[in-house]
Amino acid sequence: MLELLTEPAAEVMTSADPILRAQLRLEEGETEEDALIDALAVSARMHVERYARIGLLPQTWRLTLGYWPACALAFPRAPVRSVEAVRYTQSDGSQAVLDPADYELTKAGPTAGLAPAFGKSWPAIPHRGRVEIDFSLGYDDAAAIPAPIKQAIRLEVAHLFANREAVAQGGLAPIPLGVADLLAPYRLFV
Repeated sequence: MLELLTEPAAEVMTSADPILRAQLRLEEGETEEDALIDALAVSARMHVERYARIGLLPQTWRLTLGYWPACALAFPRAPVRSVEAVRYTQSDGSQAVLDPADYELTKAGPTAGLAPAFGKSWPAIPHRGRVEIDFSLGYDDAAAIPAPIKQAIRLEVAHLFANREAVAQGGLAPIPLGVADLLAPYRLFV
């Protein structure tokens, strides 16, 4: 199970973003719909993160498993910044925190993994025990996010802004044309 613990403290873009305003073809000083645009930008960011399995700005997640991975664990989101804590169920049913010296964060391109440190192994957990891994992910700030990802968010916002209902005449694709292509190099497959 994957659970979001800490949301990003800021947004990738807001109604103040001049490129987003140009994408929406808004006139200078046209601010009546800024609250809507801000809400759509949050929804678009969340949709892009869910679709591509990435975190754009710093956020913390918890991954809960019923077992240790056979060797290394592949994180289900990227880019992983750090591992905050690893907890597991001991044989007496209590929860213990794994010493950070007993595991290492491995990174290979966009993906990251968690593996026992050299010469170490995962501690035994009882049947119906669990492992909890708290980790942070995301780019340092909005400026560090690749341009194609930001453009995908703009296209998504423009799509939602122009099509404000669940169904529109002429048919509607679930992801606007171009968004999937812009996200393809960054999409994580685990």
